[in-house]
Amino acid sequence: MTFNLRGKDGFLLVFHCGAKVKERAGNEPLIDDTTGLLKWAAADRATVKLKNMADVIAKKEQLAEVIRKWLEVR
Repeated sequence: MTFNLRGKDGFLLVFHCGAKVKERAGNEPLIDDTTGLLKWAAADRATVKLKNMADVIAKKEQLAEVIRKWLEVR
């Protein structure tokens, strides 16, 4: 996971699998996002847009769930 800090109206937390696309079976999203936070760019790459620290705090539990799931499959 990396941060994209270039935005003026917030920042992105980027969920990815490295710089190169890796072969894998299926084209479904890598994890089941029950939080609705992830915006999928590809089956193995997604982002979460966060406005500010208050937004991070408000979404703390959901972020923890998404991060935990991502790390389990990585």
